[in-house]
Amino acid sequence: MNLWREDEAVARFVLADRFAAVAAQLLGVPRVRLYHDQALFRSPAAGTPWHQDAMYWPLDGHRCITMWMPLCDIVPEMGG
Repeated sequence: MNLWREDEAVARFVLADRFAAVAAQLLGVPRVRLYHDQALFRSPAAGTPWHQDAMYWPLDGHRCITMWMPLCDIVPEMGG
């Protein structure tokens, strides 16, 4: 959690203007705030069923967005 505070390379990725700009455009706002970053490591065989994360966030409102960024090639069989 909050890996951008621990590693400069991660910070450049997590805090990249291009990702924030897309999020702001999708939400229809001038800018966005980072709540947290998180790295999840799962084996390809583990799979993750479809789900929504919003109910687990301690935030009030509907202007929230997540970005899932795979750091490996994704094929249709993996459920991307």
